[in-house]
Amino acid sequence: MHPLQNGTQTADKPDTNNQLGAPGYFTESGTDGRPSIPGADYFNAQIDEFKTLLAAGNVEFDRTKFNHILMAIKAVCRGISQFTEYNPERVYFTGEVCFTKTGNEITYWQWYSNQEWIAGKDPLDNGNRHLGWTDTTKPFYWIPYVSNIEGMPFYWLDTRAPEWAVMEINVDLPKAVYWRLARRYPHLVHGDTINTGEIRGEFLRVLDQDRGIDENRILGSYQKGSLLSAEIASSYDYDRMSCLFHAQNETYGNKLQNLGFERLRVGEFHTSYNALATIQTSRSAPEQALGLYDEASDGVATGTARPNNIARPMAIAI
Repeated sequence: MHPLQNGTQTADKPDTNNQLGAPGYFTESGTDGRPSIPGADYFNAQIDEFKTLLAAGNVEFDRTKFNHILMAIKAVCRGISQFTEYNPERVYFTGEVCFTKTGNEITYWQWYSNQEWIAGKDPLDNGNRHLGWTDTTKPFYWIPYVSNIEGMPFYWLDTRAPEWAVMEINVDLPKAVYWRLARRYPHLVHGDTINTGEIRGEFLRVLDQDRGIDENRILGSYQKGSLLSAEIASSYDYDRMSCLFHAQNETYGNKLQNLGFERLRVGEFHTSYNALATIQTSRSAPEQALGLYDEASDGVATGTARPNNIARPMAIAI
């Protein structure tokens, strides 16, 4: 209620009389048949309640207006509610959400920093966001709100990540800036950086996790490709014999490469030399054609099994 201004008011609130009985309600007739009549203490309490609400909402009293409570409630809600319009005077805390309106489009923003909580950092200023951030010692302030999906990898149709993500390209990211990613994957943190690893150009396989189809694998482990066999035709009895490599003949090697085979990386198969057969065309007898893999041979070609595929980059939400 409004403060009293009829000439009988006092500048200072008088002391409150002793309370009688437990708190209760008004009656039309008390024990002696008369209605309840509140005194000054009761109305002074209402005035204090009114003043407290106005102070919380930073609303100045104007005796000619009768919307103080409404304005104060709106102001208080703006200070604590989420998904309300950006307020430059409000101090935002980690995870709080506001919106800005540009033309007829509304964009939602989330306070990203876990080190600073300050007012006046406009989310429309790129310098306050991931896009324009240059400080590697602390987090930026705002990020587009996309719910709490940090750490989620996803395919993307561009080589540049959206503002709320980074590309997965084996980069050491400062932990102080990308703190949510570091919190989500602490095992990927090394010193002051976090790196989600190298996946470019690789096929991804679902981890076996004790199913038994692809045993003895651990999270993030690498597995070299399976070998393809090739049918090599010749005039000998071993026509169309299946082999894994074609060696010592650059012409055959180039033909296999044209079919999609790749040059052998010797180091990846060093434990399998005895199991790998080669066609050595410099020998004339069929029985001489089979031999162990010779690391010194040139013209070696091989391939890894892969289906038809489309190349797309991957990003990860921060």
